[in-house]
Amino acid sequence: MSRWHRWLALLVGTQLLIWIVTGLALGMLPTPPLPVPRVPEPLDAKALVLPQPPAGAGSVGAITLLGKTRIKVDGQVLTPMSQGDAQVLFAQYFPGLDIGPMERLDHGWQSSLPGGFKVELGDDGNIQSNQYWLAPWLLRLHFMDWWGNGKNFNQWLVKLTSLVTMALILSGLWMGVQRLLQRRRHQPVMLEGFPLPALAAGPGTLAQRLEQVGLPVTGPCNGGGRCGGCLVRTSSELPLPISSNERRLLSSEQLAQGIRLACQQAPRHGCTLTAMAPAPEL
Repeated sequence: MSRWHRWLALLVGTQLLIWIVTGLALGMLPTPPLPVPRVPEPLDAKALVLPQPPAGAGSVGAITLLGKTRIKVDGQVLTPMSQGDAQVLFAQYFPGLDIGPMERLDHGWQSSLPGGFKVELGDDGNIQSNQYWLAPWLLRLHFMDWWGNGKNFNQWLVKLTSLVTMALILSGLWMGVQRLLQRRRHQPVMLEGFPLPALAAGPGTLAQRLEQVGLPVTGPCNGGGRCGGCLVRTSSELPLPISSNERRLLSSEQLAQGIRLACQQAPRHGCTLTAMAPAPEL
């Protein structure tokens, strides 16, 4: 369980770090220039004749843009805006600024402003987006919308991360309950070959409990289960579990003889511990 908990913590922690870093970066981006508001052009409703809406359409309307009437179906202008009209509108929105090259989008035009800002203009003549060029990439990372436009927060990666976070919380609660139960069930550990006759009941690994009473047995890895320097012989009515580090560092004969790594064992029931080397004097 602890291994799965560490992997879950790594996944959630990585995404949390991405959220924090991208959130700070978004807050530090330069502010884009504000567009000058345009006065809405009047629509001659008397002379307007709306077409029959296509099958499945929800609404049909019209707007006047640069003196031209444009039909809208479900909020989208049917007639694409010309590049010349887009240049006129960009100049009206941002007077005095150099407008970069124009690029046609699905429902409008995109251009650039001095300072690295990208502006999207819809076919209805409204500014759809006005942001620093790095903002879309940061939004994709922040909202986990890696393959989208950085605007969709309700997608499967967010839901998956929520499930992983919930699993992390539940596994942490389970491990916490197990440790509380272990503290109540711990029994003394008898010692042979040590200056003390026994270890009082308590939590922690054998190496930690020995160190607490002044009998350190850890090796160079300092209790990490990597060096095999804290060998002890155990005997117990109930067999002690074998960790993955013990299977890697100890032979099958040693395991059969009850030899374990003190940093890997935290027995709850009573057992006898025999030193494999002369124990330090108190």
